[in-house]
Amino acid sequence: MRVLHGRGVFWTICMLLLTGKAAAQTYPNTYNSPSYGAPATIARVEPQPPAPPADPVYVGTGVYGGPTQSPAPVQVQKDDYKAAMSGDWNSCAPPVWFGSAGAVFFKRQEYDRRLSCYTDESIPSMHYRDAGMPTTVGPNITFGRYLGCGNTGVQFVYWGLYPSTQYANQYANQTDGNVHSTPDWSGIGYPDWSGIGYNPNVDPPVSNVYDNAQRHELQRNFSVHNFEINFLSFSNTYGNGCGSSTACGFGNGYSPSFRYSFLGGFRYINFNENFLFSADADDTVWDSSDNERHYLVDVKNRLAGFQVGGRTDYFFTESLSVFATGKTGIFGNSMSMHQSIYGPTGYAFVTNPVSSNLGKPYDIYGSKTNVSFVADFSVGGSYYITKCLSVYAGYQVVAVTGVAEANDQIPTAFYQLQDNSHIRDDGTLILHGAFAGVGYNW
Repeated sequence: MRVLHGRGVFWTICMLLLTGKAAAQTYPNTYNSPSYGAPATIARVEPQPPAPPADPVYVGTGVYGGPTQSPAPVQVQKDDYKAAMSGDWNSCAPPVWFGSAGAVFFKRQEYDRRLSCYTDESIPSMHYRDAGMPTTVGPNITFGRYLGCGNTGVQFVYWGLYPSTQYANQYANQTDGNVHSTPDWSGIGYPDWSGIGYNPNVDPPVSNVYDNAQRHELQRNFSVHNFEINFLSFSNTYGNGCGSSTACGFGNGYSPSFRYSFLGGFRYINFNENFLFSADADDTVWDSSDNERHYLVDVKNRLAGFQVGGRTDYFFTESLSVFATGKTGIFGNSMSMHQSIYGPTGYAFVTNPVSSNLGKPYDIYGSKTNVSFVADFSVGGSYYITKCLSVYAGYQVVAVTGVAEANDQIPTAFYQLQDNSHIRDDGTLILHGAFAGVGYNW
């Protein structure tokens, strides 16, 4: 009985061990599941600890005296970063460009002199300004770019005047006969039609034609080209305006009412002028006859230099403002001159026997460089149709001293060729008149 009982206990323990091992093999355990024929097990996912928060950056003192911290930095997606890098680096709002297109309506203020007259002084004479430049319309264009955040900028300016040829005539009349001229033509002769060239004993003096003419005619040509490159500084961004991301140009609000801008830059002015004073002792038709004479004077002024200036705007409302500008500078003036007396058979000659230029043709050239002074002033008003589009108008005066004018080159004695080749540059060019146009910022 003891033996049987001992054997029963032994086998019972063995069965229990075998049953327990099988149960352990089918227990869902991720780390020791068998790879063959075992029932599928459910993997247990261990929870991950949360990422530590970004270190706070303390930027100041809070309301109650404690430190305040900035928010954690925002992670920038790759596409957002790419878009930002391809965008405009300027953190300010548009506009970037500005410009205007308009016109100037200028007239020239000039010195006058009498060229033709009758013996009877009471009869009207022909004056130099009778063929003067009328009020002339010319283009006025500006173009520029704002720099930085609109506090500065660069500007290009052009305006020009090129009127058509102007004419004036004086004819002989039955009351006082032929017309006479005021220049002194003594000492100058003209070769006749014989073709033998200069012969002081045969060639008639030029004065025979000019002082006994059936007709005098004056032709004048005139042109001005003005170029500027200016660097600008504004008291308000974007040309005294543009304070928000949705506005541009000058009329963005009108506070402050006064706004200023300053400039410094380079300026070039090309001023050309010539006249042709002709006489005909035979008739009133220009037909290249032997009794026709022509006196030509052509001068050129090329001024280049630096200027400074500024502009003040006053805004009555957001749309309506007035302005005043001033610019001035010292310029170098490179001048050239050509004058001649000629007719159908060639140039006139010096016939004064005591002149060192005896027998030389009257066809002379001269050049000179000197200093000129330029002053430019204007006043006007602007109306802003939108914050980007405006119209403007005003009055402007441009004065240039130390220039060579054509009528100043007429000599007192024509036979003194060396003296006459020296340019007289004490003239003053004054242009004044209205201007108007349209401005735009974009």
